[in-house]
Amino acid sequence: MNGNTNYLKKYIKRYKKEFFIALTFLILEAMGDLIQPTIMSKI
Repeated sequence: MNGNTNYLKKYIKRYKKEFFIALTFLILEAMGDLIQPTIMSKI
């Protein structure tokens, strides 16, 4: 497992800004998918 994290660390360091932007959008997408049934039930 440690080998995989070391492999990813060099890419995360190089593309730190893009990594966090992608992570933010991934979290927003997951939150939207989870809240969508609640929104649809109120319509």
